Amino acid sequence: MSARTWRGAAAGLALGLALSAAALACGERTSELAGAAPARSAMSAPLQILEDADRRASDEAVPETSPVFDGRTLRLRAARGETLGITVWQRAPGEVTLQMAARELKVTGYEVEWAPVTRPSTAMYGGSRGAASYVDGLVPAPRPTGSPVYFDLAVSADAPPGRHLGTLTASAATASGTAPAAATAATSATTSVAVELEVLDVLLPAVGARPLVWAYYDPRELAWQHGLPAGAQLGGFDPLELEKRCAAMFRAHGVLATPELTAELWPRRRELLAGARFVPVLLPTEDGALAEAARFWEQALAAEDQLAFAIPIDEPRQLDRKMKVRALADQVAAARRATGTSRLRLAVTDAPHAVYGDAVDIFISPYAISRQPATGAGAGALRFTYNGNPPYAGSMVLDAGNFDLRTWGWIGWRWSVPLWYVWDALYWHDRHNAKRMGLPRPGRAMSPRDSVTFDDGGDHGNRDGVLALPGPRETPCLPTLRLKALRRGLSDRLLLDAASCTPATRAVAARLALRLIPFALGDAASVGLTPPVTASAWYAARQQLLDLAAQCTRQETGDGGARSPSPRPLAAPAGSP
Repeated sequence: MSARTWRGAAAGLALGLALSAAALACGERTSELAGAAPARSAMSAPLQILEDADRRASDEAVPETSPVFDGRTLRLRAARGETLGITVWQRAPGEVTLQMAARELKVTGYEVEWAPVTRPSTAMYGGSRGAASYVDGLVPAPRPTGSPVYFDLAVSADAPPGRHLGTLTASAATASGTAPAAATAATSATTSVAVELEVLDVLLPAVGARPLVWAYYDPRELAWQHGLPAGAQLGGFDPLELEKRCAAMFRAHGVLATPELTAELWPRRRELLAGARFVPVLLPTEDGALAEAARFWEQALAAEDQLAFAIPIDEPRQLDRKMKVRALADQVAAARRATGTSRLRLAVTDAPHAVYGDAVDIFISPYAISRQPATGAGAGALRFTYNGNPPYAGSMVLDAGNFDLRTWGWIGWRWSVPLWYVWDALYWHDRHNAKRMGLPRPGRAMSPRDSVTFDDGGDHGNRDGVLALPGPRETPCLPTLRLKALRRGLSDRLLLDAASCTPATRAVAARLALRLIPFALGDAASVGLTPPVTASAWYAARQQLLDLAAQCTRQETGDGGARSPSPRPLAAPAGSP
């Protein structure tokens, strides 16, 4: 188990998790975790389109206005190489399609599933928006039906800059005639929306090329889900294929998904770590094994210039456990000296402490990262963070704030976080609390009636440790809107880099980040909760970053002289909420 100091967790009722591959192929709502669409207050307009992964709760009204949709035209802007997301709401749910004319623009549609929160996440997670149903799960569908539905719009790296056109068509079911509702004939009211996408001359690297987020998972979750013996082939099917498909889905969202690795696991999984700067590993405990491990990882990672790090003791709160961490750190350092190697590091999910001295190589804690110069024990160590809890960082539980996970990219850029650690991404069974609940492993499964996933008897959180939902073998990990929000934030981090080509433009980007996220991580320890960033502020900030990045492109290509930019105000565009 890992990383729960300020996140807590929870468990739901035990039910199965499998999806039907045949039903998925037909575009039906297939997840056994899908709750019934809740009753909502009526929308005033027949159609509303919101930017990215807008995660409304059932008791929250759909905004009357949108920064990207004026009721007739959907207007979007994007850099080459990034993926946009839009959420489409209808007053009368029906089928929605999105088509773009250019081949360099790829559209992927999703039906959106609701998940109930009956026990709000506890304060350890930073609070909750309350008991309600929340949109979250995503099931791929070329012509998604429902309200809302979600679309990814991927802009290829070779997309030509300029204006690209498309059409969004929504067919809402309506009733006709005077007979009782059950016998009324159904008709369809079709709304056609013009789509205008401006592709700027800004090229971003793939969001997963150099992942800055690591999401741990236990491979047994996939085996349990599909009835496979962990680590063994069954009927000619290799369970590692499930991991590869899941890892690819996460990497497309900017996340490195991998279990902690050993020398034995490395040969079959090394391709999944391509491009990653840091490789999580298990520390061997046998006598003399540390030196052998140091030699192995030196040889295995040298070509990619990667570092291996191990977290042998999680959250050592007691002094004796801190002392064990210190002893292990000394052993790792001795193994490096004895072998002349340098690629194995010892990490701890804790802040610096006098017991550690300078022996610990990596501290993984929000409290370890500050914009103030590092001082005291471990001042020269690397500093990562993990999970999230306001005001330190946005939370990833289901009932967290609408845009909580988007903050990670901005915080990561502003505080120069080398790696963000997600305790678990596929916590589909509460395996850690099975014994306490009197259940055999794998423990209580997720439920469509209660979204609590980890429950230690005190704190609990909804879909804690779950960034993807179980699917069929073809798509064993289905994304969530929370994962889409995380991708948006990581793409924003790439835009912040692209907009920082000169001291002047970087200063503007830094002021923009300061305005949105004034406090986080260790600098938020003495700060109360701050108001969440609004949808219109996120929108305006991203528009400014796109403009800055486009200016950088012009300066680098010689098309336009350098000039000192001035930030546009973060006021909402006309008509935005």
